[in-house]
Amino acid sequence: MMKDIRRIKFYQQKGRAKERGISFDLTFEEWWGIWQKSGRWEERGCRKGQYVMARNGDIGSYAIGNVSIIKHEENSRGRSPEGKARVIASNRTREITYWVGLRSPNAIFTDDQIREMRRLFATGEWSQTAIGKKFGVSRSCVGRAVARETYADVK
Repeated sequence: MMKDIRRIKFYQQKGRAKERGISFDLTFEEWWGIWQKSGRWEERGCRKGQYVMARNGDIGSYAIGNVSIIKHEENSRGRSPEGKARVIASNRTREITYWVGLRSPNAIFTDDQIREMRRLFATGEWSQTAIGKKFGVSRSCVGRAVARETYADVK
């Protein structure tokens, strides 16, 4: 039996949204319909020039009317520790706010926990997977915190 790669990608995106504390209200059929309508399914990915499904303004849930298929670099453009970003969405530029650290309503760690993750990783004795198990999160969640992609304001 061959696995449907579309369903695998759907459940991966849904799982990542849950991991980040973001509601994912799309059914598989709705999600797939958005990709089909965009004509960008074969160009999807997380590298420059590839396309992703993103929430409009990076706000709210993944839901019909609140998602667009945009280039990866447009989705991640300009994020900074100060909490501001410039994002191109729907052919217009708008200012939006990115939450950082404990100011985020979705934050799951204290500043001390983030410092501990970074300290453990810096020793070279702990892998991101081991740290993730210790704190009850995925390796990728730890990786983003260690790389300061999240909790960038924590020193």
